[in-house]
Amino acid sequence: MNPELLHLVDQALRYSLWAFLSVFLVLLLFVRHRLRSRRKQIIDFYRDQEDAEVADRLIPASNQWQMAFKALVVSLLIGCFVFLTILFVPLPGLQRTVAGMALEIAPLRVTSLQYERFHEGFSLKGEVWNQGDNPLESVRVTVLIIGNDQKQLDEVTVPVSPSPLPVGNAGTFNLRYTENSPFLRGYQLAFRDASGRSIDHETGFDVR
Repeated sequence: MNPELLHLVDQALRYSLWAFLSVFLVLLLFVRHRLRSRRKQIIDFYRDQEDAEVADRLIPASNQWQMAFKALVVSLLIGCFVFLTILFVPLPGLQRTVAGMALEIAPLRVTSLQYERFHEGFSLKGEVWNQGDNPLESVRVTVLIIGNDQKQLDEVTVPVSPSPLPVGNAGTFNLRYTENSPFLRGYQLAFRDASGRSIDHETGFDVR
């Protein structure tokens, strides 16, 4: 899933969870206040403050659970409403909506990755497509080498050819890494232009 979409869903879940808990707590307090008021009215009606069991018989526990269940249902509905609103309705101060994301396409798509692990290190060959609207000048791929401690061990940058990379065409890159072989765990890819600015990318075969 797109990282931006994951962030938006996570944000919507957090806000909807807070809305659910807040509304549920307020409704429970309201239910408690109503039950106590009704109980007091019944006791006052019988003019016997010591006979509180009368109120308990006239307000069975089933009614209390029904009111609490209704409060739960209302809170869930409000939480779902908040979740869907954040996802699909543009609100000031929040991230873009899912509908807005659907219109945005990452300029690059990684369609092929082939690696070979050998005693001295590893080799990596990849293919990327320019699925954006403009040619890309001097695209470079930065391969972040991850060590056994899951921290960045090294960083290697290689060019993507051809340059410029025309719209709707594929480019390739090759890397052979022969250092720190005993400490290698994996790698991550990042793409940058000639000025060092990051270029968003996606993975898969659905080139658009």
